[in-house]
This record gives sequence, structure tokens and C-alpha cells, in this order.
Amino acid sequence: MKRVICLAVLACAACGSSSGNGGGPDAGNPNSVTGTVAGHTLNAQDAVFTITSNYGGGLPDGVAIVAIADRANLCSLLASSTEPTGQLNVLGVALLNISFTGIQPLVTGPYTVAAGVPQNVGQYYSGFFASGTCATNTQYAPAAGSAAFTVTQVGTTGGTHLKGTFSNISFGADGSFSGTVDASYCAALNAPGNGCLGNGP
Repeated sequence: MKRVICLAVLACAACGSSSGNGGGPDAGNPNSVTGTVAGHTLNAQDAVFTITSNYGGGLPDGVAIVAIADRANLCSLLASSTEPTGQLNVLGVALLNISFTGIQPLVTGPYTVAAGVPQNVGQYYSGFFASGTCATNTQYAPAAGSAAFTVTQVGTTGGTHLKGTFSNISFGADGSFSGTVDASYCAALNAPGNGCLGNGP
């Protein structure tokens, strides 16, 4: 599960991740993921996002990374120097807004799945679903032709949540996920304290 947030957008090789349960949000949790991938569900307990800056996983500055996991207090898990134990499921998404002059801040609207390095101006996403433990996990990448990931609210480092919806992000024959995300800002996602859910030691 090492280097889990090193997403495939911009030709970054797929990295590490997590695994767990299945289901929808509770009364205080606005995150929800339905569907299955390779028989795994994702009981979304928390979601966080960051904007890359000097990111150690090979992504350029300005990429928004969103992580949805079946663990509560996800930012604390990322900040800890101790890797989480047990099974985890994580859906990670990287969002990229490209103009003629380079990467721009996110805007609301649909982002199209990127099958490799984007060659044109536009809004793109890439990502992974990972299931397993920090030491042993299986990762799945969205298939070409997957539905859009729609940003409904742009998140900020000042506290505004990044919100979005997705319907039928396909992982080919392995299945698909749909859902809603309401992610809080987490600086540790850019520089994790451990190597399980990010590019830590």
C-alpha cells in the first residue's frame, strides 16, 4: 500500500492503497459510495482533499487529490507516523484543470477520465480503487469511457470543502462506483507521515 496517492494522471504509475467494508453514509457523514469493484464495496466513512505542492509522488503542483476511505479520521491517519493496521478500502481521485498556460485552479463542472497524459486543454481526472492492507493490496484503475466526476464545490485550504458527484466510474469487468463526496482539506495528504496512504517513508 506504499505511495497510495501517486495517481496515474500525468503518467504517474499507480501506487498504494487500502481496504474494508461497504455501505452508505450515517447521519453525520455526507459521503456515500455505492457499487462494487471486484466484489469489494466502499463504506465511505471520511473524505479528504489536498492541492499538491512539492508533492513527493511525482505529481506537479496544482493537482487536487481526493481520497475517500472506509476509515474515520482519515487526515489523522495520514498525518500519523504509524501506518494503519487491518483491511482498508480507498478510492482516490486526482483532478486536473489544464489551460494553454498550464495547470489552473479547479472549477466546478465535469472532469473527464484521462487515459494517460492529457493532450488537450480541459478538465480531467484519474485515480484508483485499492483494497487490502498497507503491506498487501490490489489496485484497480478507472476504464476509458468512465462517467465524469463532477465538481459541485471547489475546496480551499481555508476550510471550504471540495464537493462532487460521480455516477458509474467504471473499472471494466471488475465493476463500478457511484456516489457523492464532501471532502475536508487535509495538508497531510500532500505530505503523509507514513507510507501506507501516501508517499511517506
